[in-house]
Amino acid sequence: FSVGISAFYRTVDRMKISIIINISHVILMILLIFILAEIYSPISAVILSMIICAAIFLGIHLFIIRGILRNGYEKK
Repeated sequence: FSVGISAFYRTVDRMKISIIINISHVILMILLIFILAEIYSPISAVILSMIICAAIFLGIHLFIIRGILRNGYEKK
């Protein structure tokens, strides 16, 4: 999903939003790995962290894209 979403952000000149979301994605994934590693095995923690983060940030991306499309495209 990220490949198509990044192309959309480049098209509407909103790359700053994409960069901030991707940095927070990495930070949350690292934190989740450490937290889940205490509960589950390390490989399960990594897999769960990837699934949880992907679902959360896909929802965030879609929410932001909906706002951009709803308000109309304005070049900044």
